[in-house]
Amino acid sequence: MKTVRFFRDGEKSFNFFRTFLKENFDLPHPDETENFFSNFCKTILSENQKYNLTSLKTSEEIYEVLFIDSLLPFTMFPGFKAGEQVIDVGSGAGIPGLVLAPLFPETHFCLLDATRKKIQFVEAVVKECGLNNVSVRLGRAEDAGHDKNLRERFDIGIARSLAQLNILLEYVFPFIKTGGLCYAYKGKMTDIEITRGEGALMELQGKIEQQKTYHLPFSGKMRTFITIRKQDKCPDKFPRRSGVPKKRPL
Repeated sequence: MKTVRFFRDGEKSFNFFRTFLKENFDLPHPDETENFFSNFCKTILSENQKYNLTSLKTSEEIYEVLFIDSLLPFTMFPGFKAGEQVIDVGSGAGIPGLVLAPLFPETHFCLLDATRKKIQFVEAVVKECGLNNVSVRLGRAEDAGHDKNLRERFDIGIARSLAQLNILLEYVFPFIKTGGLCYAYKGKMTDIEITRGEGALMELQGKIEQQKTYHLPFSGKMRTFITIRKQDKCPDKFPRRSGVPKKRPL
């Protein structure tokens, strides 16, 4: 995407985002979708101090860093199919799950986070907006990954800016069915991080399929989107107990 001037005016940023949506996604109810994002942005800003949702302070940043970044990969890759089950691990303020759900209403999104305040915020947004294809779970990935109701139940696992790739994969992979995919949103990647991620995948039974870089439209920041295929079941020991994946990465 071509880099444009960083808008200091919230209305101009919204208009840019609205055009981006219309040009790249099939919106059965465009007015409703646009209203959702406008209200979601305002809600994040108004509730941020109470719930400690994000370090972002302006609507311009919300539209670029949270909304556009969540959606840009799906201008390059196929979207989600009807009936697919998707888990968003470490969803925080509902990113990217709450951004994706209105555009893929036939796909179910489960949003998992370990912070109660953030889960309460997401639950309120889901209820207020009537997002029937979203469920919310409170819990750490290390614990939830051993829950029989969640383990290997999802077609796709997604995580955005969650951790280094090798750590992220241990968090997300146990939720994914054999043959399913992990979508990892990352910043600029180093060769070392990729190598460590590939090493983790030898234990977790997966393989990187595609890696694409792109730039955000206002700031020009580089982002990376990685698709990883789960080739076989994860060993039962993964994820390891709470805190271990971060302290002793694969």
